[in-house]
Amino acid sequence: MNTIIQPYKAGSKSAKALAGAIGCKRIAIKRSTYRHRSGRKVINWGSQRLYPGIPEQDYINNPRAVALASNKLLTLQKLTEHAVPTLGFTTDRQEAQDKLDAMDVHSIYCRHLLSANSGQGIEVISHGQEVPEAPLYTYGLYKWTEWRIHCGLSRYGMEKIKVQQKIKRGMSRRNPGEDDIRNCDADYTFRVQDLTIPDEEGFYRTAEEALKALGLHFAGIDMAHTREGWKVIEVNTACGLAGESTAQKYKEYFRGMV
Repeated sequence: MNTIIQPYKAGSKSAKALAGAIGCKRIAIKRSTYRHRSGRKVINWGSQRLYPGIPEQDYINNPRAVALASNKLLTLQKLTEHAVPTLGFTTDRQEAQDKLDAMDVHSIYCRHLLSANSGQGIEVISHGQEVPEAPLYTYGLYKWTEWRIHCGLSRYGMEKIKVQQKIKRGMSRRNPGEDDIRNCDADYTFRVQDLTIPDEEGFYRTAEEALKALGLHFAGIDMAHTREGWKVIEVNTACGLAGESTAQKYKEYFRGMV
């Protein structure tokens, strides 16, 4: 493929794995000597930087769209603007406190960092506690299962790259755990086999709507299935690639794009 990868940081393991699967090079973050050639596509792996000399139309994931998706508040606002279902949220501390006190929500996730991953910057406040100042508050869910879909848009519509369900290690898919923050530190992992996706049509439709609303070609979208249906939690433009098979699936997607 006539492609090159622009990673979001020099040490990105997922960008390295993807480059190995595709058989292409990566643009250096510092002291780069890269000179863009006409007709070459740039796979943007989470970078918010428009590289000098690269036309925006040559990007697969424009850095401007990545910058939008990397900011959790801007993401939720844009998705809501396009009627894509998301977690409930507010930027008003008193509004968050009132909802918690009235027990309208299970908990409040105080997001002290708008651009972070793996649960960084999240403070979970439960009933009876005081909500602190933060730039964003999202409303906790009562019962939900968490999923990730790696997906991308192409000339044929939305393509499913890979689907994963987040579960607690040692638990079945029927009992995914009840922790407020579900990441590796809480001993969560992704299940990829024997998946039964609830409302599968709604799952794929919500993912496609999220990509289009944010102006992305591809992403790993984390979603919660709740009593009210699917809700987008966050959108990842440089997902970790768990195992060689995921990188190979992305390779096939990018092959179709170029």
